[in-house]
Parts: sequence; structure tokens; C-alpha cells
Amino acid sequence: RVVEYVGGYDDWLRQRPKPPTEKEKQARAAAQCKPIPKPDAPRKLTFKEQQEKKQLAKEQRELPLRIEKLEQELEALHQRMAKPDFYKGTRNEIAAATDRLEALEAELEQTFERWEAAESRLAELTTLD
Repeated sequence: RVVEYVGGYDDWLRQRPKPPTEKEKQARAAAQCKPIPKPDAPRKLTFKEQQEKKQLAKEQRELPLRIEKLEQELEALHQRMAKPDFYKGTRNEIAAATDRLEALEAELEQTFERWEAAESRLAELTTLD
């Protein structure tokens, strides 16, 4: 590119633009490297997410029934253990009943946690849909 300057070489040196400093070079390079933001378009669910959503919906329908069944079994066990003649039984029967009671309570807690996790994940997938 050829440009005419009034005057001689010394005048040209005074009029020419100064070379950019190192900071200016880095700032310019950083500005050029910034990715262009894409518009926020709703993304579609992947196949795997769609399958997960179906599975979670199925779980959400089945878990309350499972919880009800566990609570009924737990209540029946509590009633059986509340009878005075229960502790007149053998040591093995009492131990088995208390072990089953602990197992039922743990299973009920895990089922509630799974239900809560499934519900929150399903809500998350529904917002993406």
C-alpha cells in the first residue's frame, strides 16, 4: 500500500502510526479468539436422555406403589412385634424379625431417596425437552 506524505523521511517517521505494544497485541489477539456466542436455542434430548426419561417416568409411577407395600409390611411387622407373646418366641425368630425390621426401614429410606432423585432428574429432562 502506497501513501503520500507531505515532507521528507523525517516527517514520515513522525506521522506513521506507532507499532502496538505487547499488551495491545495480546488484547487484540484475545479479542479475536473469543467465540461468537450462539443464540440460546432449546436443545433436543439425545436418544440416551429420551430413554432415561421414559425409564424415570416408569419409576415415578412404580415407586409410590413400592413404598406403600413396604410401609404395609413394616406396619404388620410392628403390630406383630407389639404383641406380648412375641417375645416369648425363640431367640432366632426375634432376631429374624428385628433384622427384617431394620432391612425394611433401610429399603424404605433408599426407595424414598430414589423417588426424589428420579423426580428431580425427570424435571430436569422435561425442561430440556
